[in-house]
Amino acid sequence: MFEKELHRGNLMWEGSRMLLPEHVEAMEEYHRNKLKVPEPNPTPEDLHEMGIVAMESLNYELPIKVSYWKDGFITEETGIIEGVDEITKRVRFRGEFIPFRHLNWVERM
Repeated sequence: MFEKELHRGNLMWEGSRMLLPEHVEAMEEYHRNKLKVPEPNPTPEDLHEMGIVAMESLNYELPIKVSYWKDGFITEETGIIEGVDEITKRVRFRGEFIPFRHLNWVERM
């Protein structure tokens, strides 16, 4: 007799299905963090090859495709190198500075 009352489907637990906005936000952040990739670690040879392509883009205004790490995600963009700062080891690309250590790859178009 008591078991018949319990087999009502999910109606018994319907009131406890509520999620607070803080819980939803925490779950979304957890799923975003699962997709993040570690920062690349280019070798000196890779940096040298990327530097050659970047300097050609800077000197001759040639478009290149750049893949770089930003906040845990790999971003790919196309454009022309606007400047290279060898003191702080950064490349100016499309209005923002990208540290050399965040570069994944650079290729000619």
